[in-house]
Amino acid sequence: GMESWRQSLALEPSAVNHRNLGKALWKRQGKLEEGRAQYERAIALAPGDHRLYVDLCDIMTDLCVAPAEKLSLLQSAPHHGRIDARLAAVLVEMKAWDEAIAVLQNMQFDPYEGERGTRPAYYEAYLGRAEQRHHHGDLAGALRDLEQAMQYPRNVGVGKSYFAQDARACYWAGVVADEMGDSDKARRYYEEGAAIRPWPQQDPASPREGYHPEARYYKGLCLQKLG
Repeated sequence: GMESWRQSLALEPSAVNHRNLGKALWKRQGKLEEGRAQYERAIALAPGDHRLYVDLCDIMTDLCVAPAEKLSLLQSAPHHGRIDARLAAVLVEMKAWDEAIAVLQNMQFDPYEGERGTRPAYYEAYLGRAEQRHHHGDLAGALRDLEQAMQYPRNVGVGKSYFAQDARACYWAGVVADEMGDSDKARRYYEEGAAIRPWPQQDPASPREGYHPEARYYKGLCLQKLG
């Protein structure tokens, strides 16, 4: 198949065949730089196809490219929920919490097969800003962000799982509520964090994407707070 695409491209430029060849180099042979070059050629021929930018961003992530370079790519892409999802994740990587939250609030993400990054970006954006606000003494703002981190807004496109792993947000919400003198609210959050259900037979060294071993740690901290 790869040889046929190369023969086709020798006869006529084709964004589809550059994409096909690039994806095979990336996914089948692990040749990331060569795959990246093919996707860049595809985008030059079809700049309006959002799918090409999505894949190229993922290749750049596998290559450990600097977040600023991925940001530049995504800002040049056509508007789409899958682009917004990656844009939010890159802004989280850059610790640009306000910008990430603005993207997440205005996006409309419709679930796609294999897409799991939207919820972690949402969660980390609000946790990151909460930590920043707490550091500056804004307890009320930090608690609002921690409470928002536990939500599952419809526009983000992910519902709450039976195995939701929100213990970190619950624990810190309890801590902040305690600092604000609301022990009843703090206890409710500690109870919620202590009640998370771990994935059965999950290897902590290889967690499912979007679910973190740290959730068990924070569950333990919540249990300690409850005595």
